Amino acid sequence: MSLKKFLAETASGTLSEIGFYTPLATHVFGALLGYPSSQRAINRAKKEGTPDIRLFSREDGSEWAVVEAKLDDRKIRDVSERAKLWRDQVLKRGYIGPETFYVVLCAPRTFCVCDLNGQVLEALHLESAFLIDPRTGEHFPLTDKAFRERMHIISYPASMERRQFQAFREGKLKTGHIPITVETLDQLQGVFASAIEKLTGYCRSHFRQLHDQYEEAKTRLDDIDRRLDIIGSGAVQTRKELLYRRSRARSKYRMALRVFEDDYREFKHDQTYAGTQQEEHFEDIFCTNTAYVALSRLIFVRICEDVGLTTRKISNSGIAVWRDFVQNIKGNYQDLLEVAFKDVAGIYPGLFESSVFDWFGQGNGVLHDILERILFRLNAFSFREMNRDVLGSMYQYFRPRIERRRLGEYYTPIEVVDYILARSGIAADPKIMEKRILDPA
Repeated sequence: MSLKKFLAETASGTLSEIGFYTPLATHVFGALLGYPSSQRAINRAKKEGTPDIRLFSREDGSEWAVVEAKLDDRKIRDVSERAKLWRDQVLKRGYIGPETFYVVLCAPRTFCVCDLNGQVLEALHLESAFLIDPRTGEHFPLTDKAFRERMHIISYPASMERRQFQAFREGKLKTGHIPITVETLDQLQGVFASAIEKLTGYCRSHFRQLHDQYEEAKTRLDDIDRRLDIIGSGAVQTRKELLYRRSRARSKYRMALRVFEDDYREFKHDQTYAGTQQEEHFEDIFCTNTAYVALSRLIFVRICEDVGLTTRKISNSGIAVWRDFVQNIKGNYQDLLEVAFKDVAGIYPGLFESSVFDWFGQGNGVLHDILERILFRLNAFSFREMNRDVLGSMYQYFRPRIERRRLGEYYTPIEVVDYILARSGIAADPKIMEKRILDPA
């Protein structure tokens, strides 16, 4: 029924291209492929650089598929015309974003689903009595069911299948297709803002879990110490058992004890001198700065990969190598990051020195999922061609909103970029740059 409505509403030769978007979005991407109105966006104003229709994932709201629509079916069916469309519009106008996995090229009677290289993955021609796969010549009934089955890979339910992440893990995802330029900084800004939001949220949740564990640890340890005081030096066997229990408890709660007896206490001491007083402010700054440190290190590694200062570890092919190399820790990107950080630590030691913010890496499955999404999105960018002009523009975007404090050795992502540009010969002398970063005026 929905397919017939679409065919009827688009049969008129007087339909404008913008007028075509509404039945396309309503009947095809809405009724047939399942996208609710909130998960599809139409570019009614024909804004430059914005796809005609954008489709958002059910899982996380990411812009996982973009649509370029034409009224002339020959623009899509003809190989040379389709290649020209891909080159002059999809690529030149920057329709492929950091989260894009599919590009749909369509006309009233033609649908092509392409990967990020422009290769056709699925295609359908809508004829008077059949659906036809032009690659095989196979015919299908002209029904809603047949259309859904053939176009399932771009359906709303399919957005939950995480095919893009599987391709990323296997090293099959296109990488570095968005060069960092003044024009693409907005896209990087969006990735950066999302990463900070997710990492900070994780840090706050993990911080509170550790605090609960710390309170539990204190209760157990205080009880053991009280019993040790009662028995004194006598009851040798009982004393030995209690000491063993105390050692086991400290081992079990090692991370919580380290964070709250050492790292957070040191942080609060330094931050008090900077003027912070209220406890919730300590926690907020501590978690936010931890997120910034983590992202700084991630971006540093990505830049090192692109300019050739290290081998690929956290971008496309590197993830695949890692998963082939290990067997039982494939689901722990924290372990991969530890290796990646150690490998580039010699390039910029200050960024990777032990600090009060290192507790971030001791996470769980939630952190793994957040890291995968960040690495997936950063994978789309190429940092190879950055220049000083772009670097200057990045300062406006990436300085943290919180006031920067001199607490140990931590830096904003842009300062890391600044330094690596110096090391790669693009920017100023690295020794001068390092002095400015470590001892800012």
